[in-house]
Amino acid sequence: MSLKSEQLQKLSIPAAAPDTQRSAERRANKRWAVVAPLLATSLSMAAYAYFHAETTPAVTPAQPLTSPAATPESHAASASATTAAVPVDPRIKASGYVVAQRITTVSSSVAGVVRRVFVREGEQVKAGQLLAELENTAALVRVERAKKDLQAASYRLEQAQLKQQRLQTELARFRQLAADRLISSSQLADAELETELAQRQVSAEQNQLALSRDQLKIASIELDYTQVKAPFDGVVTELTAQVGETVSPLTGGGGFIRTGICTIVDLASLQVEVDVSEKHLQALAPGQAVTIGLDAYQGTDYHGQVSYVVPVIDKLKGAVRVKVAVQDFDEKALPGMGVQVYLQPQAVVATNKGAW
Repeated sequence: MSLKSEQLQKLSIPAAAPDTQRSAERRANKRWAVVAPLLATSLSMAAYAYFHAETTPAVTPAQPLTSPAATPESHAASASATTAAVPVDPRIKASGYVVAQRITTVSSSVAGVVRRVFVREGEQVKAGQLLAELENTAALVRVERAKKDLQAASYRLEQAQLKQQRLQTELARFRQLAADRLISSSQLADAELETELAQRQVSAEQNQLALSRDQLKIASIELDYTQVKAPFDGVVTELTAQVGETVSPLTGGGGFIRTGICTIVDLASLQVEVDVSEKHLQALAPGQAVTIGLDAYQGTDYHGQVSYVVPVIDKLKGAVRVKVAVQDFDEKALPGMGVQVYLQPQAVVATNKGAW
């Protein structure tokens, strides 16, 4: 072999065995399987840190709540000032409304058509004042007929009494004649019978006269039913029927039929009703002092006292209804106004019998 061939053989790389090459590839794949997840995790953490550093605002160190120079004495003074600025009100506070004890919708006693209305809304009325009048033609006719029947009955009674007096005079004369044997006993008996019949006729006419008087009273009452009058002093707050409409107290209203003429409120009977939480029940009692403020007139206070505590708890509100009699209400107070009430608490007792 020549020198040149020997040198080329020394420089050539011997081929690896097939098994040795496959083992090297498997080792390389295992290294990448371990390194690749670690590399991906490192890249993700680096990206998160980069973006989080750009979007997160700088954090300012928290300042101390008190000045470094604050002392225990200054803390005590501050607490005292806060307590003095917000005093505790021991009174029981509740809200409610102004209500009228006497309020009614005035209606007629019979059904009929409204003929005239004599009042308007907001007008002051007196007890017995005529408010409206229903159609009363038939009632007037019945009254006139009852008057004529009464006159006729009175005339018949007068005639019967005159006849009785005449027969009584004749009977006295017949008795004298019979005593003198100038007339027979049968004639005397006829005179006595006729006088007795006249007496019965007088009694019948007296009964008829009394019946005629009763019929006139009934007709007058029916006529009076067509006139609607105020039951008490008050103010007309609403007109519910107009001329030409039908009014009937026996129906529920609706359509063209009304149940009343108007609504009257007695402003002298105003009181306050409030709902007080049941937890204050034992601190409530009749006669308890109350201060009332109208929502519509801030700064105006009125005074009163508890008149009645309704002995029923509203399970939905958890409250008890308290009625307050007000001593100095003026023209500002109107039914339906909202009020704020302050009740002076009473001493808590073991039983609440006094509240009822």
